[in-house]
Amino acid sequence: MFHIPVPVDPELFLRQLALQERTLLAKLAELEDRIRKFEDFERPAYEAWLRLELGPAMMTLEEILEKIHERRILAQRINELLETQKLNPREALYVATAKKEWSDIDSSEGKPKKPSGWDAEEIDTRRQAKREAKRADRRRGKEKKKDSTSQQAGGSPPISSPNGSSRLVSLYRALARKLHPDSPISIKGLPASRVLALWLEVQAAYNSANMERLLAIAAWLGEGVEEGKVLGMASSVLTFSERFERVRSMVRSCSRLETKLSHLVAHPAWEFETVHGKLRRKLRQRAARELEDETAKTQVVLDALDDFIDSIGTPKPPKPRR
Repeated sequence: MFHIPVPVDPELFLRQLALQERTLLAKLAELEDRIRKFEDFERPAYEAWLRLELGPAMMTLEEILEKIHERRILAQRINELLETQKLNPREALYVATAKKEWSDIDSSEGKPKKPSGWDAEEIDTRRQAKREAKRADRRRGKEKKKDSTSQQAGGSPPISSPNGSSRLVSLYRALARKLHPDSPISIKGLPASRVLALWLEVQAAYNSANMERLLAIAAWLGEGVEEGKVLGMASSVLTFSERFERVRSMVRSCSRLETKLSHLVAHPAWEFETVHGKLRRKLRQRAARELEDETAKTQVVLDALDDFIDSIGTPKPPKPRR
């Protein structure tokens, strides 16, 4: 557990807290920078090299995974038809694989039936009206989403923070000013996609009231100690307990980042750029074995789904409804 000796002199206590804050900020920035290096450079470099070395095998695995996804959707659709429409399995398979609704199919001719009393022009008019209504709904949805995004990107968090903490709100606003492209203090060295990813991470941390994660991102972005200001808050307005709690949050954040780094060290992509020669060949052999095992496991799943669909039998058109 983290302890700070409490001196009798308040000024000495404040100086010790300020020194501790600066030390922890530097450590947070260093840990976060190492994690960012792994995520932004080492892992992508490893995955690109792996695709060059084991491209055909990876494509085979991706194709199997895609087929599994399709078979699962088909199996789920069949089960839904069995429960809701009370069809037998062969009829459910026919409906699930057909492009037209079974209720509108004439089994004698295999063509869609026209509802009685409607002419072709009226049917086309109704279909056109339905399409226009769907387009209007999509436009309203896009406009609503755009307005929500613009309000979120303005740098102002919700009126009340998730945990009612003014420290959380202040730090969130400081990061929003740092990441918003129209802000005069926005960062310029990162690509737009990376800034957007950081902004989404900041929003997720704020919504979950994760003060430790916000502190780590702030330290990495350099939103740290300024003249009379620390992490988006004026130091003079903080009480002793608030400043002490902020130091404890930094300690917790450092501990979490260290734990995360300890797990990343075991990843094959860790310090991948320094791996050459014999070590890289061993890395390739290990990746090939893991890929082969994963392909075998996914093939078993695909075979099981195929057996389930084949066991249903030949698709059978359902009887038309009366």
